[in-house]
Amino acid sequence: VYTPSKNKKNIGTRWVYKIKPLEDNKNLYKARLVAQGFSQKFPDDYIDTVRAESVKTALVIASILNEHVYQFDVQTAYLHAPLDKELYVRAPPGIDCNEGKTWLLNKSLYGLRQSGKRWYDCLSKILRLIGFTATSADN
Repeated sequence: VYTPSKNKKNIGTRWVYKIKPLEDNKNLYKARLVAQGFSQKFPDDYIDTVRAESVKTALVIASILNEHVYQFDVQTAYLHAPLDKELYVRAPPGIDCNEGKTWLLNKSLYGLRQSGKRWYDCLSKILRLIGFTATSADN
């Protein structure tokens, strides 16, 4: 918990709730803390993802070569990505925090403008380490 700096903008947070139906008429109640990234001002290059053309090309090549294609999902992916600068957020409603104090984020958070780019960079680095290469369109 930090005292906010006068020259840094603190990002708001809020809770997002979801009810997931389970078997036997039971429910799983989930809550996710998200940043209110709409208050951030970043250039457009913070939305890196793999280009659709690259995915389509890889699928065509795999089909021609009769190769298997696999996919995977990383649960809570954005939360694993390191940040590239200090970001401070305000506590969400319902959390009793010292009035006027902020939290320093250690990792990305859903809702931040740069979360997608930070996860893309993190995953790209891991894939390069195990021998994958990016297409020239994705560099």
